[in-house]
Amino acid sequence: MAGITPARMLALIQKNELEAAYLLSGKEKFFQDQIISALDKKLFPDPGARSLNRIVMQGSETTFPEIVSACMGYPMLSDKKLVIVKDAGRVSGADVQLLLNYLEAPQAATLLLLIADTDKSAALSKIASKTGRVECKPVTEWKIQEWVISRVREREREFSAEALAAFSDYVGTNLLMIENELDKINNYKPQGKIVLDDIIAATGMSREYNVFALQDALAARDLKKSLRIATALLENGENINKLLVILFGYFRKLSMYAVLRATAETQSYTSALGVREFQLKKMNDALKKYNRAHLEKVLALIQETDWKSKSSSVKSLPLMQMICYNICRVS
Repeated sequence: MAGITPARMLALIQKNELEAAYLLSGKEKFFQDQIISALDKKLFPDPGARSLNRIVMQGSETTFPEIVSACMGYPMLSDKKLVIVKDAGRVSGADVQLLLNYLEAPQAATLLLLIADTDKSAALSKIASKTGRVECKPVTEWKIQEWVISRVREREREFSAEALAAFSDYVGTNLLMIENELDKINNYKPQGKIVLDDIIAATGMSREYNVFALQDALAARDLKKSLRIATALLENGENINKLLVILFGYFRKLSMYAVLRATAETQSYTSALGVREFQLKKMNDALKKYNRAHLEKVLALIQETDWKSKSSSVKSLPLMQMICYNICRVS
């Protein structure tokens, strides 16, 4: 049975329409932390009551009988008790029937929250059929711009298309980092529409020498300009691995676009790629410079450079200069 989304779970918490037990399945810690924080606020308006009635257990250090015992106890100075079992997939499968029996007639004052990266273990599969299941899956790279838009709207702010694209590429898919950077931008510019210059200023990027300028120079196969920007970036303290991650993401998306265009699998390229129209126009220009074979080589070159930067004594600057040369001269 399909689980519910974290957003739906947060809505249920606010309405106080909760089941006795939930399994949070998936690796996205940001969603897990959101749900736990919302439960804390809803169940324990008094912080003192929370300290008495919030029990956190580690899966590798507990058993199903101990979990049931924690759930059966009555709350103190509160109407509710919250039992959280982290890394629940590591609880020994022995005596799982005790928890299954408990879930048939749970303690009304207790909310049990089981957290696991996956619910595929034999024990958790049985438990999942008797609990609410929340899918805490990471947001995919192709959906990250939509995620950023939703978080920006919740803050009653608006990003320009260029600002959204730059922010999404720069921060990546780490949701906690996205939240922190959005707070930073909000503090930098409390009112008005956020534009590209605001992103550059708030993140500390140089207006002329930044990874997006480098990306555009490489897309145009402008070797002289790409070398100048790459050198300036590293001399100003940018980390080569972060630059390579962003460049790899760009060229991988470009490669995917080339495949989609060649196979005509979709006409909704912006949706399939998670980009804005202006980005698609730039990608069309880039595909006049690179064919599919070129792009496969470029991706391999970036991966090789990333490996060398982490495993060899070669300095970052010559590595970055070499990757710029190899990308612009790929054949």
